[in-house]
Amino acid sequence: MNESDSELLRELRNQRQQKKSDIDDLKKEIEELNKQILTILVANQAEEFVNDGLNTQIIQNTEAKIDWDGVKADIGLAKWKLIVREVPDKNLLAKLVSDGKIKPSALAKHQKIVNKGEPYVKVSKAAKEEDGE
Repeated sequence: MNESDSELLRELRNQRQQKKSDIDDLKKEIEELNKQILTILVANQAEEFVNDGLNTQIIQNTEAKIDWDGVKADIGLAKWKLIVREVPDKNLLAKLVSDGKIKPSALAKHQKIVNKGEPYVKVSKAAKEEDGE
């Protein structure tokens, strides 16, 4: 690579890093502003505030979990079988192949490429060359 291209790559990489740093700083500022807004809304016992065409709302951040054993008990085994499917354990499969209990050819004959992606560039640390190579 010629010197001008190397210098351009260094400059572009440095600009990229600066932009990422700027974005991180902006995210922190936005997070702090959101905390201040939330504090004011809660202090005024308001779920939302509309002003100047902007609507500010408190969104309850909750996560629901389903007790699948309870669902299974309520809907019955016949309906349960309609919504549940068996999925091979790929980690266990890899172990059985490496232990020699399943032949790789048993998998290879059933394998096909369904989506070939576009080539891309990967950037990684260069391996050190040994003397004489």
